[in-house]
Amino acid sequence: MSAGPRGRLRRFLFRLPITLHHAGVRGYERILGIDWILVTTRGRRTGQPREVMVDELGHDSATGTVFVAPANGERSEWVRNVRASPEIEFVRRGVRFSARARDASGDEGAEVYVRFFREHPRYARFVAMLGPFEDVSTKPEDEARAYFRTLVVIALEPRLEGTQDASRPRA
Repeated sequence: MSAGPRGRLRRFLFRLPITLHHAGVRGYERILGIDWILVTTRGRRTGQPREVMVDELGHDSATGTVFVAPANGERSEWVRNVRASPEIEFVRRGVRFSARARDASGDEGAEVYVRFFREHPRYARFVAMLGPFEDVSTKPEDEARAYFRTLVVIALEPRLEGTQDASRPRA
């Protein structure tokens, strides 16, 4: 991200949901018809916890797997962190999960993206404006799929025994 005014505004917009989450203001993103996921990784150099708020692109209710994507693709620090250390935590709808992150890019990720863009066209166009994504809302399905195969998608696979109410302090 650039250090100019646009870069500072973009950083502020990306960090604002984390600040609101910690202040106890949660769930407002559902007005947009989506869920935001708070992901905590470990810094690959420092080992310190690092937080990022990401869009939930999809959810597999059978396994609990949540699919998310970085705003800056491969350059996202949190993606580099999960590739170095895939053991993470995330908060979804007020529940904290211990999980393992895995790369779901390619065909699997493309399917998740296509479904998300079709189910949330307005929000998807808005996100395309903010980030380095193309607006594929008017493209044929096969072109959209081909484009989405090139984007990073991360699957968060929870360990169901590691869940707890995120509104309670951790021990």
